[in-house]
Amino acid sequence: MTEEKDPETTPFDAEWEIKKMGRRIMDLLDMIDELKAKDKSLSARISRLKLRTIEEEGEEEPGEEREEVQRQFDELPLEEKAVLMAKLMDRRDPER
Repeated sequence: MTEEKDPETTPFDAEWEIKKMGRRIMDLLDMIDELKAKDKSLSARISRLKLRTIEEEGEEEPGEEREEVQRQFDELPLEEKAVLMAKLMDRRDPER
């Protein structure tokens, strides 16, 4: 990362501190980008697992379970909903 200076033996150097903080900020931004990529990957995987679960269990589910699945579906981003609905429609009517 960055080279740390002993604050008691080194006079305050504003330029050095700015560079050090800039490097830390860049490291944090890189970490955020990595987390966003992992989040996107995990969200897609969760969506696929939900679709598979819905397909395996069939259309009709008992009340509370169906409401939970509907709530989870409603919380998905619009793009993921569109992908799931397209896959479901393809499975129901392969001629479309």
